[in-house]
Amino acid sequence: MTIAELTKRKNDAVQAARELLNRADGESRSMTDEESTNFDKAIADSERYAADIDKRSRLDALEAQQNESRGRITRPETRTSDTGLRDWMLHGTDALNISLRNDPLRTDLDYDKWQTRALSAGTATAGAELVPEGFAGQIERAMLAYGGVREGASVIRTSTGNDLPWPTSDDTDNVGAILAENAADSEQDVEFGSVTLKAYKYTSKIVRVSTELIQDAGVDIGSLLADMLGERIARGTAVHFATGTGTNQPQGLITGSTSAFTSSSATTFTLDELINLTFSVDEEYRRKAKFILSPSALSVISKMKDDNGQPLWRPVVAGAPNTILGYNYIVCPELDSVAATKKPIAFGDLSKYRIRDVRDVQVARLQERYAEYHQIGFVAISRHDGRMVDASGAAIKYITMKSS
Repeated sequence: MTIAELTKRKNDAVQAARELLNRADGESRSMTDEESTNFDKAIADSERYAADIDKRSRLDALEAQQNESRGRITRPETRTSDTGLRDWMLHGTDALNISLRNDPLRTDLDYDKWQTRALSAGTATAGAELVPEGFAGQIERAMLAYGGVREGASVIRTSTGNDLPWPTSDDTDNVGAILAENAADSEQDVEFGSVTLKAYKYTSKIVRVSTELIQDAGVDIGSLLADMLGERIARGTAVHFATGTGTNQPQGLITGSTSAFTSSSATTFTLDELINLTFSVDEEYRRKAKFILSPSALSVISKMKDDNGQPLWRPVVAGAPNTILGYNYIVCPELDSVAATKKPIAFGDLSKYRIRDVRDVQVARLQERYAEYHQIGFVAISRHDGRMVDASGAAIKYITMKSS
C-alpha cells in the first residue's frame, strides 16, 4: 500500500471518529456502547495508518541516503535477491560457490552486499556466516516497528559491549553573579555523575524451517523469517525500555522518570491535569517535549474537550502528526492502561532516555542441529540497554493514577 493510500485511509478513520463524537454531542448524550467501540476502532485504525506512513517514509529516506552514499542503487533485482537469500538459507556460506557457479554474472553476491554475522564475538570458527545485508537490515526495521519508547529516545550504537559510563551533570541551581570592579571572583564547582549503559543479550529464540518450505515457498520466506526474528526481539526490548526495573535488564523510561502528581480519579484524568503535567516539566525540556502514552490513555484523551469545546486530540492534515494540546505524541502499548495506581502517560524530552545498541543484529544458521528432521534453525541475537541520562530528574514526568 502506498503512502498516499495509507494517508487517505488514515484521514477517513479520523473523519469517522469525529462524526461519531459530533453525533453524540449534537444530541447532548454520551456515546452508546456500539458507538464507543466504533470510535475506539477508528482511533486505533488512524494510529496504525499513521505508524505505517511513518515507517514507509523513514525507509524511503534511509534508502535514498544509502543510495546517495554508495552512488548506485543498492537493492538488487527481486529475482537475484530472493534467490541469493534462499541459497544462503539452504546452504550457508557455500551458497557463494553454488550461486556463482550457476550464474557467474550475479552481482548480489559481492562482498559489498553481504555482511558477516556470528552467534558469538569471534572468528569464523565460532559460527560466522555470510548473511545478506538486506536480511539483517529487515530484522532491525521489524524491531523499530515495535519501537514505542525507541521512537523518541536517543539511540547510540557501539562496537563493543563493555560497560559504557555516561556522564551526567545537574548545574541548574547555579547562576552567574555580578562582579564588582577589582573584586576577586568566587568559585563554584560543577558536580558530575554518571549512569552505566550495559549490554543485555536478547534472543529471538530458534525458528526451525523445513528445507521443503525454503525450496518451494511461493512467498518471500526470507522477509517472513526476518520479521519473525526482529519482532520477537522487539517485543522483549520494548517492554523493558518502557517499564524495565534497571536490575539485570534495561531501566525503563517510566522507571527512570519521576511522578508529577497523582490524578484525582483512578479511571480518567482531567484537562487541568494534562496541562499541569506539561508544566511540571522544565521549560528547557518542554521545547522538545512529547507525550508518550498507552492506547488506553489515548482513548481517554481522544474523547476530551477543552473549555472552548475543542478536542484535545487534534488529527490534522495528511502527512502531519496528530497532537495533544499542541504537542506530538507517541503511542506505547507497553505502558500501563488507565487504572488505579498505574502510570499510563508521561510527558517530556524523550531524547533524555538513551538506548544503546551493540553492533548489528547477529544471525546464526543451525543446519546440522536439526538435520535429521530436514530442518534448518535460525536465531537472531542482539544486545541492548536503556537508561535515563538526565541528572536533574526534571526532563520527563508522568501521572500516577489514584489508588481507588
